[in-house]
Amino acid sequence: MSSKRILDFSLTPARLRVRDSQLKIFDEETLRDSVPIEDVAVVILAHPQLTVSAELLRQLLDANVVIVVCDDRSIPNGICFPLYGHHAGAQRVQLQVEASSDRPLMKRLWKQIVRQKIKNQSRLLQELFQTDGGLTEYFKGVKSGDTDNREGIAAKKYWAKLFEGEKFRRDYDGKDPVNAALNYGYSLSRAIVARAVVSVGFCPTIGICHHNKYNGYALADDLLEPFRPVVDCCVYGLWADDLLGEGLTVDVKVRIIRQITGRYLIDGEQVNVFETTVKTAESLVWIYRGESDQLAYPARLPFEPVDALNLTVKKPVKPKEKRKVGKPKTPPF
Repeated sequence: MSSKRILDFSLTPARLRVRDSQLKIFDEETLRDSVPIEDVAVVILAHPQLTVSAELLRQLLDANVVIVVCDDRSIPNGICFPLYGHHAGAQRVQLQVEASSDRPLMKRLWKQIVRQKIKNQSRLLQELFQTDGGLTEYFKGVKSGDTDNREGIAAKKYWAKLFEGEKFRRDYDGKDPVNAALNYGYSLSRAIVARAVVSVGFCPTIGICHHNKYNGYALADDLLEPFRPVVDCCVYGLWADDLLGEGLTVDVKVRIIRQITGRYLIDGEQVNVFETTVKTAESLVWIYRGESDQLAYPARLPFEPVDALNLTVKKPVKPKEKRKVGKPKTPPF
């Protein structure tokens, strides 16, 4: 199975239409490109002079494609996903509603998510710097509901080590190059996870820990947490190679998109992020039914896409000598 594509329309004006189940991209009246809708996972609408036909939007949603709308900084600020992604959607949403009132269950699930997130952060630091940055002790000690905020404490150590020497502070609204790249990658990953959540019949609004009346993607945000280091790895490589100085350039976006849509070797099988997050979402169905108690996350989350032809891991890009940093694990594109 080939990886689904993320189409980012941010560089030039275009007219987007549909014909014969193909997304047609026009410059005025001239056809520039054509992409089978079945090959698309996410469409990003970023350029202010895009026009999109209603029929294209309908067919994209029918194919379970997530549509992302961006602000004037090309940062996603809205997501449109299929309303009905599963034949038993109404039944599963009811299952969600009932389970969400079980606070002890929600706390146990959040413990699993936080442990897995910190564990993956620890592994990324270990691969980059040959040290876990002291995070191992934090994921081992996470309590039900993470009542002592191990997630937040570990995050401070993690970011300080990952961007060592940089006066970096994680900011979800940050306009500096590193935060902008992270926010872009996380937003695309969020769309992928939201698509996985909808595909198993769940409503992404009903979360496990994230609860905000303004957040329509609380469950996607919850399940996404352990996958964030995949984006972190890519952004670290871009930063270490001094490629973020001009902001979210086309090349930067391409690197991030390829990281998110790449295929990873997990348990001897090549899978992409969407396929992996579907398994996680499906495991939540079993938990809400009372037939399991464990969320399905990869035991060892890889950070490098593999070469689909020979199953060899692509060699990392080496940082420039002037930076005293570890070897990034981002593949060369």
